Amino acid sequence: MRINFYEQFTGTNGDPWSASWTSAHRTGASSDIQGNAGRLRTGTSAYTTAARQHASGMTAVADCELLVRYTPGTVAAESHTVVGIRGSGVWGDPSINDAFPAAGYFLEINPQGGDYTVRAANGVLVASTVLATVTKTIPAGGVWIRLRAEGTAISAKVWSAAGSEPAAWDYTGTNSATTAAGRVQLAGNNGADAAQRTHTYDELTVTYLTASPLAQTGMPGQPIPRLGVVFDAAPLSDAVVLLRDPFAAYSTMEAGVAGWVAGANTTFDISTRKPFAGANSLTLTRSGSTGAASASLVLGAGEITLAAGRLCLLWVPVRPAAGVANRTVTVTSTWQNSASVDLYTDSQVQAEGAGYTNSDGWTMIGLFTEIPATAVRWKLGASVAGAAAGEAHHVDGWKIHYFGVDLGQRLRARPGERRGRSSDQDNFEASEFSWVLANGDGQLTPDGAGYDVDIRQRVTLVADYAGTLYPICVGYATGWYQSIPGHGWSEVELRAVDAFRLLSKRRIPPPYRAQVLLTGPRSYYPCVEPQESTAAGNIAGTGGMAQILTSKYGWGGGGFGADSVLPETEMGRNSDAGSSSLAVNVDTTNGAGNVLDLTSAPGALALDGPWSMMLWFSTAPPISIARILFRQIVPGFNDLLSGFQIQFETSGALKVITPSETVYTSGVNYVDGGYHNVVLTYDPTDGTWGRCRVYLDGGEVANVALTGNPLTWGMPARADLGGAWHPWSSVLDFHFQGRMGHVAFWNRILPAGEIYALDVVGRFGGFLENEGNRVGGVLDLTDWPIVDTRIDVGLTDLLARDWAEKTSVLGLAQAITGYGAGELYMGPDGAVVMRNRHHRVNRTSRYTFTGVMSPAKEDLRPAKDDSRLVNSTEVTRTTSGTITVVDQTSIDTYELAEGSSIELAIRSDAEAEVHGLAKLARTAAPKVRVESVLFKPFANAALWQPLLSLEIGDRITIGDLPSLAPGTTIEAFIERIEHFTSGSINTWCVRLQLSPVLPMHTMWQLDRAPYNKLDAGNPLGF
Repeated sequence: MRINFYEQFTGTNGDPWSASWTSAHRTGASSDIQGNAGRLRTGTSAYTTAARQHASGMTAVADCELLVRYTPGTVAAESHTVVGIRGSGVWGDPSINDAFPAAGYFLEINPQGGDYTVRAANGVLVASTVLATVTKTIPAGGVWIRLRAEGTAISAKVWSAAGSEPAAWDYTGTNSATTAAGRVQLAGNNGADAAQRTHTYDELTVTYLTASPLAQTGMPGQPIPRLGVVFDAAPLSDAVVLLRDPFAAYSTMEAGVAGWVAGANTTFDISTRKPFAGANSLTLTRSGSTGAASASLVLGAGEITLAAGRLCLLWVPVRPAAGVANRTVTVTSTWQNSASVDLYTDSQVQAEGAGYTNSDGWTMIGLFTEIPATAVRWKLGASVAGAAAGEAHHVDGWKIHYFGVDLGQRLRARPGERRGRSSDQDNFEASEFSWVLANGDGQLTPDGAGYDVDIRQRVTLVADYAGTLYPICVGYATGWYQSIPGHGWSEVELRAVDAFRLLSKRRIPPPYRAQVLLTGPRSYYPCVEPQESTAAGNIAGTGGMAQILTSKYGWGGGGFGADSVLPETEMGRNSDAGSSSLAVNVDTTNGAGNVLDLTSAPGALALDGPWSMMLWFSTAPPISIARILFRQIVPGFNDLLSGFQIQFETSGALKVITPSETVYTSGVNYVDGGYHNVVLTYDPTDGTWGRCRVYLDGGEVANVALTGNPLTWGMPARADLGGAWHPWSSVLDFHFQGRMGHVAFWNRILPAGEIYALDVVGRFGGFLENEGNRVGGVLDLTDWPIVDTRIDVGLTDLLARDWAEKTSVLGLAQAITGYGAGELYMGPDGAVVMRNRHHRVNRTSRYTFTGVMSPAKEDLRPAKDDSRLVNSTEVTRTTSGTITVVDQTSIDTYELAEGSSIELAIRSDAEAEVHGLAKLARTAAPKVRVESVLFKPFANAALWQPLLSLEIGDRITIGDLPSLAPGTTIEAFIERIEHFTSGSINTWCVRLQLSPVLPMHTMWQLDRAPYNKLDAGNPLGF
């Protein structure tokens, strides 16, 4: 459904109703705004002085549904309200009842009577027909009214505004008195006592009952192209994505079943087997007899970002469990108002295996849905019909994006949408898209008066075939190129690229800095400036330069450029790309010394709310007096401690104090020259004086409910790192001697898991990871949404995280994928997809194209050449040695053909050698390849579903080849997919670029016949 008309009745008390309404009040009656609701007041003659309003500004509609909240002025005396649809704007015969519309269907409610009537009028000024009388108590707090007309089917229900909407209608029936399109009419009347009555209405919404808000026209026999451009959100802003982390965890089930509600006779579970996105999928299992297995999820304020009137595209991937038959699934999208009342619902009914289905059996069910003005909540539903007892189906990776304005009806030509790579030996490239659009009305003129045309706006192309949606591509505009061949006509070519281009230009800091920034600090000072610098910069936001202050007795030695405060990892340098740190107070002779002034650091002094701070330090013996590492004060003659202080005792113990108490004293020596980090968190709302937690080297060592006021002297006004600084006299006491860096502050309580991760990445370069973990981690570090990520389980254990400053995100992700011999590409739905090296192993053909389903023969071009011949390659394992892998038979036959060297940051020397052998298995002997095949599915409807479902890496069979071809069939993998239009009628064509299936794609597999016999046909793989 979609919105036809909406009225919220906002304004100042006494204002008239909006211009969308035309009044026809009887003598003494009136209408106005009262309490941001629409009020009708009757006159003071019995039954003949009704207040009447007609929604003349709405678009007339026949099939529609009206939802409105109604509050009576009284329930103790006679009082009548009339709420109608399909109205003509004409009112009934005054001699009978002038509050009744002359046409349409309406409810008459008299709260005193304990019932309401459903009525029909045929446009003639005579009495209406009562279709039903429904017993209903009308509370003083008001009711919701829902009235629907669809063809001759009429439905109505009324329920308390304080309660939940009942599933069943109060009345359903048929009537043909009024079938023409019409509008809403509202009326309020009084009773026999002739007293004035008031009637109040609010949140009135009229929705269409048509399935799609988009135009349905297209070339007969071809998909309808839906080309959405998001004009009304800032380019690349969060507003482009409706659902953002951390609530994306509900989408990929990383939060488990949290938030989800099981339907009747349905049980929940989380599965880790072949998820669509993330690590989990939701399993719905039918309990009891055969029937539906269903689930729903409601997201409200703070969990979704809503913009009224925007068109959204929802994808919900589903699949049956192993060995279970495909069933029909209904996906629903329901928008609700603040009272949790359904505004309207869109749905898509589709069988598993139909529509876009990938090689793992996931079917992406798509639907369009529009956000109504009053929506504050959104409900997702999925129901699998006809599931037998114990039968399981999976849901995972659903996502909803703004689709924007549909420009599909403007398409003049499609030069092409290309996704893929040039060969199976190359990385996948950024996809390029191009569309020629009609611009006769000037709406697409760059910087014109129409749409807000700009670059980097999100662009989505969807194929709508036979009512089923197929994702084709998602990208971002790179340019709008207008041509004006003559007066009165114009075309605009829209060019776009996928997110690979954006990720190639996006830079990621070194591993540790990236990990800290991922946690969203208010400020962060790595302290890695050059030696001559006098201040540390904040890289987590703007402002907050931290100056080095020098005692009036002189410089204390040290400065920036000192040895790192982070330890060296197995990669031979620290996890911050070998960066340095800040040393202070190397020589404190005669009171010389320095501190780092953090007073201007955002968040450093913000103890009036949740607060966290972190820093790394290293300090060595001997220690003869206490050393203050961090201190918050209220400056003055005595510089009073107010807040927290971290210091070291002469025993080497680390101590945390406030002006009121000692929070923690360590039992071990931290003045040991080692590499340490300390984290403090403070929650002022927990208990009388708040709660402080202390973490050392990633572990919690204190969790204390404070017994005294930590802010005895008020909020701190300065913070220093390196000693007790006295600003009035520029003197430093209790000098900290050592190195420090990676100082950060948060306006939230850091959870233990994040603190532990910060320590592990800083100390070891990260957790033990494979290529799948790390690609996902790198994308996470750059705030790429998890709902747009699909990553296979990694197969290769990697060395510690290590990369340079300002490394390309795409280049890094591709390199990591290459360590495991996998492949990284953009999916048709805009997701980054990483497939591991087993993805193509033991794959059977998804589709066989023979006979009338064969591709166009004129585009079949087999080739065999030396362009990819490699029979010798060097493989280097980082931190280990280099080996040369050769294929001597190939060298003897074709001469030496050296390939580019390979460097792998992996843990296994043996795997490094196998990596080289696997490369030569693809390149040591020239193979016949078919670089291009063309399909023209216009003449054969059976081709549409397979061609629109094909994905990179899918295996296909092409048969019935010409007699002069290299063989009668081709077994191949898809490397590139191109959609474009051809000819004067824009025939939709699909071109595939292929690579040959090789012996290495068949390997021993214990749990699957016929691959579970170890012989020459099924060699071992890695």
